[in-house]
Amino acid sequence: MILGIEQITYGAGDLDTCRRFFADWGLSLVQDQDSRLVFESLNGCRVVIADPARVVLPAPIEEGPTLREVTWGVRDAASLASLRTRLAGAKGFDDAGDSIGTVDPNGLAIR
Repeated sequence: MILGIEQITYGAGDLDTCRRFFADWGLSLVQDQDSRLVFESLNGCRVVIADPARVVLPAPIEEGPTLREVTWGVRDAASLASLRTRLAGAKGFDDAGDSIGTVDPNGLAIR
């Protein structure tokens, strides 16, 4: 069973503007590096902003700063195993053991 979004990852080069924007929206900055910021919402979901010129990210679905990946949380190992079986032949399928990934019909990376 999929529980909901655990993390979203954006590619954006202007981290200073992103830092102000997400702080203004009330997210807590939990990691601040030269090429990557990590914010957390009140419910624990994370927003990662990474500079695509300095960090390897999934392919963009449009030009400019944009969403690169959505990570969905599952209830347990059995739920992950079920999804692994169902998605194994999907375009861009990736199995990292504790997570799986693929690309949705619009080209967005999902994990």
